Amino acid sequence: YDLWGTVIMPLMFVMLSWGVFGYAKPVPVDSRNFKNVKSGIFWVSFAGPLANVLLAILSSFFMVLIATKVPPTFSFYVIMVEMLKASVTINIILAVFNLIPWPPLDGSKMVSTFLDYEQARKYEELQRFSLIFFIVLWQTNILSYVMMPALGAANGMIALFSALIG
Repeated sequence: YDLWGTVIMPLMFVMLSWGVFGYAKPVPVDSRNFKNVKSGIFWVSFAGPLANVLLAILSSFFMVLIATKVPPTFSFYVIMVEMLKASVTINIILAVFNLIPWPPLDGSKMVSTFLDYEQARKYEELQRFSLIFFIVLWQTNILSYVMMPALGAANGMIALFSALIG
């Protein structure tokens, strides 16, 4: 929970008719637990988007399984298929969004592991411009250029499972 990112900013976006967008505080990571700090930070940062991709794959599989093997007369058929399709879409969007290499997103942590200490500190200073960066992404078509191929991949994943199962 973050007062600004979870309450104030989403309300402000709704009042400005910009849709709803918010965020929570980053998950704290104790790098003292890593044998190799840079490698550990990379894999911890990669774990979130990877989990989203795995959830999208599972949701896609179960969506196609239900769509092809459960009779459409089943009372929760439409609800289950639509929820699983939404899960595929949301998880792919979250994975791709979090891989954007802008602080504080996971993609920036992954990139910073390849930089030396001084370069990484300068790179992390971009975080103070994050709100402006995200508003620009939100209000322009830039984000759609990033997300459209991802949504195509989500639909492709569903088509692949349809071909394999159906």
